[in-house]
Amino acid sequence: MGTKLYVGNLTYNTSEARIREVFSADGREVSSVALIMDRETGRPRGFAFVEFASDAAAQAAMQALDGQDLDGRPLRITEARERDARGPSSGPRPGGFGGGAGGFGGAPSRFGGGPSAPSGPRPGGFGGPRPGGYGGPAGATPTSEQRKKKKDAERKDAARPREDRGGARRRRDDDDS
Repeated sequence: MGTKLYVGNLTYNTSEARIREVFSADGREVSSVALIMDRETGRPRGFAFVEFASDAAAQAAMQALDGQDLDGRPLRITEARERDARGPSSGPRPGGFGGGAGGFGGAPSRFGGGPSAPSGPRPGGFGGPRPGGYGGPAGATPTSEQRKKKKDAERKDAARPREDRGGARRRRDDDDS
């Protein structure tokens, strides 16, 4: 086990000093406390990370405090995991919407490309300005799976019987009356 713990289910009124006080009880040495704040509102987001000097102290704190009440709420404590790489340098993500620059809405986001995304269609993507229903930017070659899906849809559409629209058909010789 590591020396860093995730502490969840905190109230917005819980401070770093209060967390340090609770976790350093029973002689455990707390190296650092990081109360995560919301960038836009400036208030706590309801969780924190507490780092201990040793694995044994972290293990003891987790066993002693998980589920215990702090400021009216039961604490949820687990071992902290490393954060996944994020941002434009992490490369394209599989699935989702968009194809190359522009994507879904034109802005860089989790749904599409934007100027920071690599050019070319994203794996599993939809959209893009290509006529005919294939994903990716105009001029991109459709994959064999995309061609097969389109052909199956056309075949299914052709096999469907035509339906009368608006009731019975009128015949030409009815107009002569």
